[in-house]
Amino acid sequence: MKRSVLTVLLVIFAALSLNAGIVWKTKMLVDSSNKSQRNEVLSTTFAQNGDVRQQFEEVKKKDTLYSNDVYWLYKSKEQMLYIVNDKEKTITPMSLDGLLQMAGALGELVKITISDSTSNIEDLGTETLMNLPCTHVRITRDYTMNMKITIIKKTMIINEVRDVWGSQKVDGLDEVNAAYLGKAFRTGHSDLDELIEKEAKLMQGIGFPLKTISKQIQKNKKGKVQGESTTTTEVLSIEKKALEASLFELPVGYEKISLIPEEKEGGKKPFGIF
Repeated sequence: MKRSVLTVLLVIFAALSLNAGIVWKTKMLVDSSNKSQRNEVLSTTFAQNGDVRQQFEEVKKKDTLYSNDVYWLYKSKEQMLYIVNDKEKTITPMSLDGLLQMAGALGELVKITISDSTSNIEDLGTETLMNLPCTHVRITRDYTMNMKITIIKKTMIINEVRDVWGSQKVDGLDEVNAAYLGKAFRTGHSDLDELIEKEAKLMQGIGFPLKTISKQIQKNKKGKVQGESTTTTEVLSIEKKALEASLFELPVGYEKISLIPEEKEGGKKPFGIF
């Protein structure tokens, strides 16, 4: 769940840098020592006036967030993300604060603490991708995550290395949306908030990411490797064009549902995040 939430946020944050009509195709490949986490996703993203729509053409391993029947629609004025399922004819609304608060709520539920957090960014110079000049940076992050679920305790030492090729010369790229820059995203979980803040600072000034390679290694407290994964995201094509406003409108007649089921008594939603 945590990985899916962060993936949604990264897509939105990248697209918030765009305020002209633009369309790009992306291929994401997830390779993991855990076979259940491996996946390959081909998608097309449309962005205009701060609104974003991402459609999935090919998904090797489908789930709630990634499916040929599902698309994401972000409405900038509302600061809301909608997961639309055409097959089930449902809409799942989520606020950015809600997504972050969900991560925080899960952290409180599972009792997560993060320590020994360090991060670094290395400038590896300029390269050319898709005939565009790119800044190549390598972001390294290390931290220890301690989790407790009732009487079960688990410690993971995590190392993440992410190579990003970002360009400031993408046609249609503009300053990051002022509403986003002025907003302090908080989960309510201090350890997670610190990681989010560090990540945002490291990503400043990189531009639109045309390619990203993220490698993560998880070890137990004795230093034994428990899992490894590599996620490669690459823009295959990109073009500026005027888009129909209807592309960013929610379908009529679909049922609105919550990502987290409501309680039976009183209909109160857990954590109060949606």
